[in-house]
Amino acid sequence: MSDPDGYDGSIQADVTAQSAYRNIRQASRICLEHSPLGTPVTTEGEFDSELGSGQITQRMVAQGVRLSLAIITIEPTPEGIAEIKLYTLKGWSTIGVKAPTLDKLRSWIKGDQSC
Repeated sequence: MSDPDGYDGSIQADVTAQSAYRNIRQASRICLEHSPLGTPVTTEGEFDSELGSGQITQRMVAQGVRLSLAIITIEPTPEGIAEIKLYTLKGWSTIGVKAPTLDKLRSWIKGDQSC
């Protein structure tokens, strides 16, 4: 997302980027995929093992338009820990879509899968 208003912030976690990606991906499938008002919301993830970085995108198709509602990027730092950045589309929470937050990401990184 290139809109600076869509940037929610970043956190650093004392785990590897691969571990953070795996835990966030698993929790995002449980917590962020649903069908508000009959419109499916999905999450798609990809992790590049060579670069050690990944991205999880929450998407929705509405009236034929594919919207990226949230993007979570996971990258390693030079210290070997994970840096997670969250970008969300603003103004869409009123339609019943569950949005990720930095607090939720912190708990998901630790393995908590509660929504």
